[in-house]
Amino acid sequence: MTTTTIYHLVDDGGREYEGSAAEIVARMHDLAFTPAASDEAYMDEVAERAFTQTNVNIDSSSPESFVHGMMQAGLLKPKGK
Repeated sequence: MTTTTIYHLVDDGGREYEGSAAEIVARMHDLAFTPAASDEAYMDEVAERAFTQTNVNIDSSSPESFVHGMMQAGLLKPKGK
């Protein structure tokens, strides 16, 4: 049996996200003004752009690694922090 981590996060624009990493990536993609055709393409685009802003490599190979990378880069923070 696997357990899914539920995150409660806020981005640098103040938008709040709650759910699994995959749900958060899908919501971020829905709200983004990007032509990315898939959530995977969206994560790749954001990771590349974030590197130029933060100099932090964000692993976009899975929603979980992407969310953790975004947190390391300071672009997503736990809600209330």
